[in-house]
Amino acid sequence: MNNESTRGKLFEPPLSIREACMQASSFLERERVTEPREHAELLLMHLLGSERAALLRDWNEPFPAERLAEWERLLRRKAAGEPLQYIVGEQWFYGRPFKVTPAVLIPRPETELLVEAVLEEADALWPEAALATGMGAEALRPEAGARLGEPQGESGSDPLDAGMNAAPGHSEEGLPGAAEAAGSGERTIASSTPRPEGGVAGGRIFRRGASFAGTGAEAPVVLDVGTGSGAIAVTLAAERPRWRVCATDISPDALDIACRNASGLGTAERMLFTQGDLLKPYLNGEQFGGIAAGLAVDVLVSNPPYIPEGDIPHLQREVRDYEPRLALDGGADGLDPYRRMLDQLDGLARIPRIVAFELGIYQAGEVAALLKSRGHWDRIRIVSDYGGIERHVLAIRSQNETNLAKI
Repeated sequence: MNNESTRGKLFEPPLSIREACMQASSFLERERVTEPREHAELLLMHLLGSERAALLRDWNEPFPAERLAEWERLLRRKAAGEPLQYIVGEQWFYGRPFKVTPAVLIPRPETELLVEAVLEEADALWPEAALATGMGAEALRPEAGARLGEPQGESGSDPLDAGMNAAPGHSEEGLPGAAEAAGSGERTIASSTPRPEGGVAGGRIFRRGASFAGTGAEAPVVLDVGTGSGAIAVTLAAERPRWRVCATDISPDALDIACRNASGLGTAERMLFTQGDLLKPYLNGEQFGGIAAGLAVDVLVSNPPYIPEGDIPHLQREVRDYEPRLALDGGADGLDPYRRMLDQLDGLARIPRIVAFELGIYQAGEVAALLKSRGHWDRIRIVSDYGGIERHVLAIRSQNETNLAKI
């Protein structure tokens, strides 16, 4: 690599694969990209379509000259701050590869802990539904160094926290529109422009799997609110095939990616995808008339936007400049989506026995208090992430009752 600026030519052939990687690493380091060597290797693996073992085997082989221009384009995108996952179009989550685009938030390792907590708590309440489980994460997870995902750094901290505080068994009845959305199971709408309510106040069916009616066994209905890439919903459906999993999002572009992930990972036929604002597609009453209002939800899980509006300018550039603001902005204090969802709970067919939220740094205590104040659950659980941050809050009702005295 010569000493020209980033606008000039980066490579002079011929060069070996090793030289291409080492020079790329030097370039990324000069551009202040964190972990430049790992990024260079992962981008090179993506470009050549090879695993790390094959890359090392061919280390001294000639780099294909016809791929140099493409190689430079990839490196310039990374140097500009674009997340690696958007460049390669993939992020591994719970041992499975998920497609990602700038329409969705990139799944984080910390969210795997939310999935594990939901599986644990739901299995205790619906043990029969846990008998037929999916292939576990460890069986599918590639070796750590071979994952095509953004390096997380030594602390394992969530980059979404970087800017925070940086500045001073149910029937199909009651599911309107289900018949029209059934049949082939294909999604019923497609759009490249997010629409706040999908054209109707109560949302709309985006896609309904042909087998969503379930197995007949006692199993929970699970709703993932703000599904994005579908990482949580698809993983839960894959891990627990007997569960009936719903996923909702306000963005049709995000839902399109979630549906693609569900299809690619074999869960689409057992899932329902709806478009709407938070819980609105599932709310009863004349005011909302949710398209799926008759569906009783047993488990509500959500990783909503939780960054305080004023902290967004202080986030890492990879997050601030590239990930969708719709998936980041949680209002003045970051808690608006939680308050709105809790206010909407009484409009559901019944109060979920489990409510599980992911949240930002320093938010666990206040969200736990909001859940406790509702009086619907007899246990509040807080789960810390790999960095020791209280990252998830779960509210659990041990008994199958509609109301409990306030805790």
